[in-house]
Amino acid sequence: MFVLIKLSFVFLLLFFSIQIIYCDLKFRKIPNTVLVFYGLALLLHKILVSVFYGLPWGSVVGWGDSLIGFAAALLVFYPIWLARLMGAADVKLMAVLGLALGWKEAGMVVLFGTVLAGLHALALVLIPSLERKYGFALPGTRVKARSVPLGAWLSLATMGWVWMQNQ
Repeated sequence: MFVLIKLSFVFLLLFFSIQIIYCDLKFRKIPNTVLVFYGLALLLHKILVSVFYGLPWGSVVGWGDSLIGFAAALLVFYPIWLARLMGAADVKLMAVLGLALGWKEAGMVVLFGTVLAGLHALALVLIPSLERKYGFALPGTRVKARSVPLGAWLSLATMGWVWMQNQ
């Protein structure tokens, strides 16, 4: 049964991460419906695991860590969104990751995702011809200049976290 719980948790993380990477790279926008379903699916998974097996269970963290991660993400990144330095979907994604992974693991994912986004921004500054040629988006798509898809990098970092947990 432990394997089934772990696989369902990994499936949820990877399924929504792939959707977020696609949307953020193609449109530079993460739909609220994706984030709401992501949050609800993870919440339902956590409720089912806690009812039938108790938390924490494997990589499914306890309620306390999850709620701290959710609240901390909102408290830390909401003011950054108010200053228009980050998109609202990125803040909501960080809150969902806090709910899913707990405050410690979500903090690491956010740290690594932000470093990747920073490298992306550095590449935009150092090599502007790449941006003019490709726009750092999916083929056939043009995006506004100098935008960095933080949600895509956070999702990639989440996928890396899943990979590291399964080694």
